[in-house]
Amino acid sequence: MKTRIPYLVAGLLAAGAVQHTLAQAPADDPTAEAPTVPYVPAWIPKGGTVPAEQREGGRNLDPGAPLTYVAEPAATASRTTGLDGELAASIAGEITADPAMKNAKITVQPIEDNKILLTGSAQDPQQVQRAGEIAKAHAGEGLVVNAILDIET
Repeated sequence: MKTRIPYLVAGLLAAGAVQHTLAQAPADDPTAEAPTVPYVPAWIPKGGTVPAEQREGGRNLDPGAPLTYVAEPAATASRTTGLDGELAASIAGEITADPAMKNAKITVQPIEDNKILLTGSAQDPQQVQRAGEIAKAHAGEGLVVNAILDIET
């Protein structure tokens, strides 16, 4: 017995192609307006400019004003509760306070029993080394794993 599946698939594809062709056919009414692009808001005048108070979703932004950014800490602790969390928070605080650690993004993760994992990114190898030194000074005899990547290498 021969299967009819290939004929059914061909018929469905042909029906889709006919529908697609008819959807692209020009309208019968030559005076009809051309369709508008869906993402252009209706309040934008055709052929004109948009008033400044209507730009940027109603916000009137001053293009000459300098952008300001929120200061971000160079390091954060993933957990600050418990003894290990307090150790991680103190390490993160000292890394953030160090001016040589500017623009580093480091996460201090307490593991257990004075074990600390440093992850994130630094601007250069000196920042990676400095973060490890700060963590080792705080951890005392605890283990510090420095998995920070510098963006130079």
